[in-house]
Amino acid sequence: MKSKFVFRVLFSFVVCSFAQAEIRNTLITPRGKALIILSSQAQLGSSEHKTGVWLPDATHPYFALLNAGFETDFASPKGGAVPIELRSDPRNMNAMNADDAITLGFVSNPRTLEKLNNTLKLSDVQAKNYSTVIFVGGLAAMYDLPNDPDLPRLFKEFWTQNKIVGAIGYGTYALLKMKTPSGRDLIRGAEMSAISKEEEQKMAQLMGWDVALLAPKGFLQDLIKKEGAGYKSGPAFTSFVHEGVQKHFISAQQSFSGMELGLRVAKLLTGKPLKPVVPKTEKFIKPRSASFKQPVN
Repeated sequence: MKSKFVFRVLFSFVVCSFAQAEIRNTLITPRGKALIILSSQAQLGSSEHKTGVWLPDATHPYFALLNAGFETDFASPKGGAVPIELRSDPRNMNAMNADDAITLGFVSNPRTLEKLNNTLKLSDVQAKNYSTVIFVGGLAAMYDLPNDPDLPRLFKEFWTQNKIVGAIGYGTYALLKMKTPSGRDLIRGAEMSAISKEEEQKMAQLMGWDVALLAPKGFLQDLIKKEGAGYKSGPAFTSFVHEGVQKHFISAQQSFSGMELGLRVAKLLTGKPLKPVVPKTEKFIKPRSASFKQPVN
């Protein structure tokens, strides 16, 4: 009974905080606009398992940016309503984040919920209208974001305009093969974070799934290394955010890092303008030797 009372108090506080943030956002001089890119994928590949956006990955950065005075739009490959991973929705009795008052406040507010039901279509989005872009995670992101035809164009616009590019958890899949306007691989030689191998294994156990459903092409941590990047992380299921590529590229480990990611982005946006990116030595690239060879039986 006591826990229910505490939750209700916390929920009321978060709802009030959302309202206050929205009021402040209308009263202060607008600091700019942010773009959060979501997935339109509704199932895990060709399996029968339903999936969608992992809500905290989107709601926590959104709240942090809103509270800092940034208006935020949501966009997705198909536009319109995006599918939601039910286990990330605290309204669902089987949610893994039932005590996530921030996300519950978001989905309980008709104004913010409408943003998820009416996302912009990526083909209609232009980087010049935004100060930053964040690629949101959830298993769905590994399927449609890497192959979306509009993302390379949009990414190059943000990069050319010296704007911050962020990613959280599985949202990093969108950037694994992304190239800069000069044709250089974005993450090659850089350092970045994303969901760890340990976390993917534990998530599979919690969901009762074969780990291959979460990592059909291998663990994301390993894929990042294979692309020539240095992988950074904190302890499992804790907040960890890494600022790389001269602070133009900010990556967060998983949904527990969403609030910190939003706060870091907001702080950089309100500080000194970022300098143009100057390519550095690709120190994480391994020689073409044993690192990519298959074991010999």
